[in-house]
This record gives sequence, C-alpha cells and structure tokens, in this order.
Amino acid sequence: MSSVPTAFPGSWRRRVLPLIAAARDRQRRRRRVWLALAALAIVVAGAGYGLRGGTGSHASDTVRLVPNPCRLLANAEVAKVLGNPVAAGVSPYRGTCTWKAVPFGNCCFNGNTFTVDAASVSRADFDKVIAANRAHGNRLVAVRGVGQAAYRADGPWYALLAFGRGYAFTLQTPSPDHLAVEKQLATLMLRRVSPVR
Repeated sequence: MSSVPTAFPGSWRRRVLPLIAAARDRQRRRRRVWLALAALAIVVAGAGYGLRGGTGSHASDTVRLVPNPCRLLANAEVAKVLGNPVAAGVSPYRGTCTWKAVPFGNCCFNGNTFTVDAASVSRADFDKVIAANRAHGNRLVAVRGVGQAAYRADGPWYALLAFGRGYAFTLQTPSPDHLAVEKQLATLMLRRVSPVR
C-alpha cells in the first residue's frame, strides 16, 4: 500500500484516493494503446521490409509506397486541428510526421502536437490492428465517410485510424473535439495518395 494516501487527513484521503485510482487506470489504458501501436509498427515494418508481397527487389518498391504525411498535408490544414499556427511538419522516420503549434510547440502535453502515421498495408492487416486494439480494451468506434474503413479511438488516446487505397493512416490528436477536422484531413490524404497495386 502506498504511503501517499495515509499522509492526508480523512477528508482529503476520500478525495485523493479516487484520483489516484483514475490516474492508474489511465496509465494502464495508455500501455494498452502503446502495445497496439507497437503491433501497428510491426505491420508497418513488415510492409516496409518487403514482408508483404515479396522479397528481394520488391522490398525497395514496397518501401517507396509509404507516403510522407508531411507532404500530404499543408501547415494551414493542420492548424485547423490545433487551433493555432503550426511549424513545418517534422518527419522523424519514414511514414510519420509531427506538427507543433507555435510559439508553444515544446509543450506536447498541452494539446500542441498533431501526429500522422502512414503505412502501406492490406485491409486484412488493418483489421488485425483494429482487433488487437479492441482485444486490449481500447474503445474504437466506427466512423463513416472516411476511406474504406475508419475507427476513432476515444480516450485516453484520441486518434482516427483510417484505411483506403492500400494505406492506413493514424491521426493522433490532443483532444476528442477534433473528429470533424480529422475526418477532413484523412479524406484529403486518401485522395492525395496513389492507390497501391
């Protein structure tokens, strides 16, 4: 048992214990989300190294299929999500782009970042990632009108997972209030990529 709750008088203890329990519950749910993201990363890595449909010379063809989200969205389009002007998107590795609001871009937990992950995957692989998320207890709600399939992850991690034209996009946002804009951006990206053959 933790020493923190016993350090407070009785009335404070009744207020603090539920807050601590809620924080621990959020941490457990975040771990599940990160495990599901790791599963998606494995699928992306498999696609990137030619495990999806060939080896040898096909591996480099598959790597080229992963689009750069920084090139698919303009800064002005991303600014709609964050509600502030954004700095140019940064791509730390293939298939990922992160935009930060300016001038407060360093405070990522203050709702000032927007990240898009892209992967060239099959519909079956996309469905496996969705099933893995649900198996880990994550709340995924089907979203209509975006690509061939789309789901919204609701808390503690907010993201739109969209599939279409042989690509999966994960749009990670700081708040649950951005679904309409996320749908617009996902639709734009799906229109701007060439279909995987």
